[in-house]
Amino acid sequence: TLSFLILGVVFFLKQKEKITINFPIVLISVFYLYSLLSISWSLSFSESLYESQKILIGLIVVCLTNFFLQNEKEKFEGTLIKSLIIVNFLSCISGFYQFLSIDILTTKSIYSVYSFFGHKNLFSSYLFLLLPFLIVGLLKLEKRIWKLITFLSVLLNLSFILFLQTRSI
Repeated sequence: TLSFLILGVVFFLKQKEKITINFPIVLISVFYLYSLLSISWSLSFSESLYESQKILIGLIVVCLTNFFLQNEKEKFEGTLIKSLIIVNFLSCISGFYQFLSIDILTTKSIYSVYSFFGHKNLFSSYLFLLLPFLIVGLLKLEKRIWKLITFLSVLLNLSFILFLQTRSI
C-alpha cells in the first residue's frame, strides 16, 4: 500500500497538468480518514488496518482513473478495454478447462466451474459485469485480432452465464 501511495504521489508531482479534486474523491478521502480514526476503538487492530488500507487503495485507483480520464481519455479507454478483454478471455479459458474436466454433467458438477473466482455465482457476475466493456470493445477497437478476441469473449461470456445457471445476476 505504501508503494502505491509513493508511486501515486511521485506520478502526480511529475505531471504539469492541473489536478482537479471532485466531490467523490473528497467523500472517499473523508471515509478513509474516518476508517483510520476507527482503528483506535477497533477490537482487532490488524483487521481494521487491513480494511482501511483497502480503502486507501480504492482511493488511489479512483484518483488515478480520474486523472487519466481527464488528461489522456482516448489512450486510457483503449488500454482499459484491451486489458479487460485479455483478463476476461483468460478467465473464460480457465473456466472452459474446468468444464472439460467434468466427467458427468449434473447440477452439482456445475459448481466445479468457477475459473479464478472461487464460486460459480461470482464468476457469472464477473462475466455479466464485463459484457458492456466487451461490447464497447467490439464497437471501438479497429484491429481485426482484437475484434476476434472480443467476439470470442462475448460468446464465451454468454455461454458460461447460461451454462452456470446462476440466479445472482
